[in-house]
Amino acid sequence: MCPTFFRTSGDNILRRKNLVNLSNQMRPAKFPPEVELLLYCAHPQRDATRAEQIKLLVRSGINWEYLIRLGRRHALTSLLYWNLNTTCPESVPGDILHLLERRFNINDFRNRFLTKKLIKLLSLFRTHKILAVPYKGPDLAARAYGNVSLREFRDLDILIPKRDVLQAKNLLTAHGYRLRDISAAQAQEAAYLSEDYEYRFVLNDDQLNAGNDRGFFFHVVVGLHWRVTPKKLPFPFEAMRVWDHLVEVPLDGVAVPSLAPEDLLLLVCLHGTKHRWERLAWICDIAALMSVHQGMDWDWAVKQAVKLGGARMLFLGLGLAHSLLDTSLPQKVVRRIQTDSAVQSLLAEVNQHLFLSDTNDQHENFEEALIYFLRAKERFRDRIKAYRHLGLHYRWVTSYAIDQAVLQLPPSLNILYHIFWPLRFVGKYVMSSARYFLRRFSDA
Repeated sequence: MCPTFFRTSGDNILRRKNLVNLSNQMRPAKFPPEVELLLYCAHPQRDATRAEQIKLLVRSGINWEYLIRLGRRHALTSLLYWNLNTTCPESVPGDILHLLERRFNINDFRNRFLTKKLIKLLSLFRTHKILAVPYKGPDLAARAYGNVSLREFRDLDILIPKRDVLQAKNLLTAHGYRLRDISAAQAQEAAYLSEDYEYRFVLNDDQLNAGNDRGFFFHVVVGLHWRVTPKKLPFPFEAMRVWDHLVEVPLDGVAVPSLAPEDLLLLVCLHGTKHRWERLAWICDIAALMSVHQGMDWDWAVKQAVKLGGARMLFLGLGLAHSLLDTSLPQKVVRRIQTDSAVQSLLAEVNQHLFLSDTNDQHENFEEALIYFLRAKERFRDRIKAYRHLGLHYRWVTSYAIDQAVLQLPPSLNILYHIFWPLRFVGKYVMSSARYFLRRFSDA
């Protein structure tokens, strides 16, 4: 019997003003005013203190072009407009406010358009007795933000039990959707289901934007998931048993199945870690979700994360939401974040790189993303599973940094990396040579 990890009470909630040490350690001493303003606007719920800070920053002088680039880079343009327009519209230059309003309206229309498409798809699956649960997208926007217009998303991601994936795939194809990836269409289904984690569909062009009379045109992309990560980034999604404790939530006036808040929180933290927390919007998702689900079952959430090997990712996401967006956390969560040196290191790295670029055209470096994901996994066996799949991307040599991320030896044993790397390289050479000569021998 696992002992109770947390007890929920008002005494256990630490506000940021009572936790100066964690925030000061993890957040840079000073951000540019544009970054500070974005951070204060990156939350759907305003209070008097946040509103006053927004007014002071706007009046102190803002590089509006830079701020708009930051908002686009971090997928927060809608929240930026929402908070500026309701707090101090008179202090924002008219052309800037008009530009933000237009982008807000485009996002609002797209989100509502995609929400209606999602509801139709869920109804279609329900008619054919396929359990389908929306993941991120409109569901997260409605639940965490209370308004689908305030979160920016482009795709519809739906979780399906693996046993129903092929039926759901055929159903989408019969209703005008086609596979977006040619390789997925040509792959053997059994092998693809084993190796991959989603099918990406797009609605055929003649079906796009039917009934759209606003002049905005969007692609409808649907991700059909039976797992939430590819094999090279292993996560035991099946062991979560999310289907056993689903909840129903209202979405555009319709009750739809949804993940329990504790499951949703863990998967949001997993998603952010998978992408190295390159967008502030993903951290905002955690802050918004926490503000709505203040009665979250922390005992169960942490126990589940530990069982799945995702505790470090959970504490990483929560630590970012706390240090950057003032999210209140239970005291024992804060202590776990403070005392986990690996989490502290990952938090510092995110804070160091999050605002280095304000452009929208960053290309994800697979090796860096993989290393970050490995460092965020606390269980050695999970890192080894990922290590086995590295050969798909690194035919001969995996980097020294990947070795460090997999083994995670204490500093006193760092010399072993220098021994392990050449041994592994020689092993790869021997095995590759052996396979070559065996093929030559069999062909002779």
